[in-house]
Amino acid sequence: SLSSSPSSEDGQVTVCPGTTVTLTCTASQIEILTWREEPDEELRSFFADDYESEERRVIERDPYTLTLVAVDNVSGTIADFTSTLEVMVDDIEDGTTIRCDVFTVQDQLTISKSNTFYCVIALNEPILSADPPSPPSNVMVVEGDYETGNFSITISWEESGGVVDEYRIQTNTTTQSNISTTTTTVVLEGEYNVPLEIRVSAINCAGSSAEVTEQVIVGMC
Repeated sequence: SLSSSPSSEDGQVTVCPGTTVTLTCTASQIEILTWREEPDEELRSFFADDYESEERRVIERDPYTLTLVAVDNVSGTIADFTSTLEVMVDDIEDGTTIRCDVFTVQDQLTISKSNTFYCVIALNEPILSADPPSPPSNVMVVEGDYETGNFSITISWEESGGVVDEYRIQTNTTTQSNISTTTTTVVLEGEYNVPLEIRVSAINCAGSSAEVTEQVIVGMC
């Protein structure tokens, strides 16, 4: 059987540039396992005794790294095999098909790359986005928990439109300058008589939304 990380859907792995894909091939009671790149280029054949040598167990076949991960239940030249193929998608052509051959049985997966304007956000939940998300809405700032030298600030907002990987909160202070979260509420710390600028934006793999800015200042005599 042939599986992948990120996971495949209908025999295809679709990823953004800069992603490393790992294909895992498993087979029971065989003599040889072969990796191929279509149309019919043999990348590497593994035998059971290759596992005894680190030099033969991990093979660099540019741009691929081929690994014989495990050999179990050995009986003569017959064994259970687990092998992986790892590749950075920037180093292969779009639509490259990788095949794992065991005797006459062939499993294959095609790797497709999205361009810079089209990102696959989640393979298991096919939600696609070609644009950055919209800005957070209804941003609210609540001050409280007043201490001797500082006070707390709770900032909250409603979820942005579109697919959001995270929210980014930036301030004009050095201690809380860049915060990332997947929630819609963050607690910050303010200093009396010091103006605090808070900027909130939504992020996904296509880019960032416009920033929503809030100003906070609490005076202390």
